[in-house]
Amino acid sequence: MNLFPSFCFGCSLFRGHHGESSYSCFLHPLSSLQLPPYIFTYFWVSIRTLVFEMLKELLENGCLTHTMKQGVITLIPKPGKDPTLLDNLRPITLLNNDYKLLTHIFANRLKSGIYQIISDTQSGFIKGHSMHSNIRLILDLIDYNHLLENEGFVLFLDFYKAFDMIEHEFMFKTLDLFGFGNKCINVIKTFYKDTNSSVCLPHGTSQRFSINKGIKQGCPISPLLFIAAAEMLSISIKNAQFGKLLVLGKEFSISQLADDTTLFLKNLNEIPKILNLIEIFSKASGLKLNLNKCEILPLKDCPISTAFNIPIKSNVKYLGVHINKNKSDLENLNIWEKLQKCKTQLNKWTHRDLSILGRIFLTKMESISRLIYPAYTLGIPNSAIKSINRMNFDFIWKQKTHYIRKGNLIKQFEDGGLQAIEFDSMNGTLKINWLRSFLTNQNALWFHIPSKIFSNLGGVNFLLRCDFDVKNLPVKLSFFHQQVLLYWRLIYKHNYSPHNTLWNCRYIKSNRKSIFANNWLEQGVWSVMHLLNNGEIMSFENFSVKYNLQIN
Repeated sequence: MNLFPSFCFGCSLFRGHHGESSYSCFLHPLSSLQLPPYIFTYFWVSIRTLVFEMLKELLENGCLTHTMKQGVITLIPKPGKDPTLLDNLRPITLLNNDYKLLTHIFANRLKSGIYQIISDTQSGFIKGHSMHSNIRLILDLIDYNHLLENEGFVLFLDFYKAFDMIEHEFMFKTLDLFGFGNKCINVIKTFYKDTNSSVCLPHGTSQRFSINKGIKQGCPISPLLFIAAAEMLSISIKNAQFGKLLVLGKEFSISQLADDTTLFLKNLNEIPKILNLIEIFSKASGLKLNLNKCEILPLKDCPISTAFNIPIKSNVKYLGVHINKNKSDLENLNIWEKLQKCKTQLNKWTHRDLSILGRIFLTKMESISRLIYPAYTLGIPNSAIKSINRMNFDFIWKQKTHYIRKGNLIKQFEDGGLQAIEFDSMNGTLKINWLRSFLTNQNALWFHIPSKIFSNLGGVNFLLRCDFDVKNLPVKLSFFHQQVLLYWRLIYKHNYSPHNTLWNCRYIKSNRKSIFANNWLEQGVWSVMHLLNNGEIMSFENFSVKYNLQIN
């Protein structure tokens, strides 16, 4: 694969980047010695030819200017951790605007090739992929663990400062193995040639030092280079000979969000094989496994607390969500504790003299923004939804009488409302968005389990056309999937008619459960109309002959 077949550095290379809006979107505050962003945007029409000719000459010579090689590292403390420890500081590199322009252009060109290479088990920096899919996959394994053919364990890997430890030569070799052309790789090498940085301190900056490994967090092309390198680990894991987790006929081995790597094992005896494989990968890539932060989550009951010096935990915090087999603990850690924190934050503003618009804004900033994240992947109980709404709207009205109905308050400004947010509607929107993603990606790894579960009801496409009652379905669904279907019913109400489906219907039951017969559906029998002949119900014999059904 050659992403740069004609690698001409004239205007054709930068076509689509001549407009002010396309350039200003990635111009950031001043970092080191460079022109301010507003100079570029204001004079862009006049200077763009000079800028691109300059960039063209730099790439032809294989060397950037001194200021384009430089960066200023600012250290951002990780939330909730001790900021005095170096490990708890995240380095973000502020870069020259000329450099960001150049890397932005090549990042856009690199995407077309990267997206063809990266597998669907990687969610990081890929358009259309979501980190919530990684979380939901593990929760599905827990919700339907009775379907597992093995014990089932999830190994959460932690790499020490992964973005800062990756070897440059490994990145270049990875691009070569994936078939990127020499011109492409040489440009990437130019970006990392003789680069240096200094650290932003309270009083000035440190002395400059050379950057010989790692990627610049803040560079437009860095995420793509990293996930290309991380894909090598994914390929190694998938091709390795170890006991992968088998679920409903499909093997699960790995899921990734950039460097956050999760492995799925059928039993604990597979861990030494995994550790040996990762050690080999570490020697090649420079990434070092931090065993002190690795964790194991059993999908079923497990009597032991450690395995191969890795702790086995009943609760693991993964991508900001607590994963726990106990439903009560899951809700407490992810919903009720957050709800209490939101109350504490809102209480700090209680005695401030704020307008009603200001209070509505604060409910969005201090409450909704914190509670919306778990709603992407968890079913939110009605009691929690009511508590959230009560907390927000009581705060809006200063714990006094609500003078305007909630239904009017949540309307748009032009409709006479104040754009307050009702959490039930927000939760429903997130669940319907998940359903939309599921309908368009049913064959993806992330949706394998729900796809198989819903296939027992004729498939999700068929089920959504049925007049079902979630409680009466013959298949037990997780609370999350039940809530998805409940919100679907709210926006798609059925009026019963002879054209309605027989299957999964809330009015047609056997032993108080809806019925579904796949062999009838395969023969084209799915509605009441198929039981009729000229408006009358067919005899048993005529029905069996017409649809070629063997019925006892």
